[in-house]
Amino acid sequence: MANIRDVAREAQVSLTTVSHVLNGRGRVSQETRQRVLEAAELLGYTANAHAQQLVTRRSRIIVIQMPDLDGDEGHGIALMPTSESEYFLELINGAAAAAADAKYALIVVSAGVDVPSMRSFGIDGMIIVDPKGSERVLQTSFESQYPVVT
Repeated sequence: MANIRDVAREAQVSLTTVSHVLNGRGRVSQETRQRVLEAAELLGYTANAHAQQLVTRRSRIIVIQMPDLDGDEGHGIALMPTSESEYFLELINGAAAAAADAKYALIVVSAGVDVPSMRSFGIDGMIIVDPKGSERVLQTSFESQYPVVT
């Protein structure tokens, strides 16, 4: 598997230049940018997600917490009527597509998920669908540590 050094060698540029091109930063001429992209494609280079996570300190993971609709906290949406399940399926699919477009992973959790579990995921943010205000993550300092959208 090719790495960034291999791409730099093939394109005859510095590691910094490759990094700038692949991350869309810095001032790089169009000719050099094209040479780097062609070298990356030729070598089959793909970014190492784990390395990026270590450098950026971002997991690229978003959690979407579904509401407790079946009346038994923590078990989610399993027993809801068909029209509601279609709505929530569309919502999850839309969130997953948007996350993928932004190169994020999406984890779906139930309303009863505990805060320590949420922290252990190393998430970058959270979406709470149809919040009631009693969600555990809203009852702690979790919200001040991570972006939360409702």
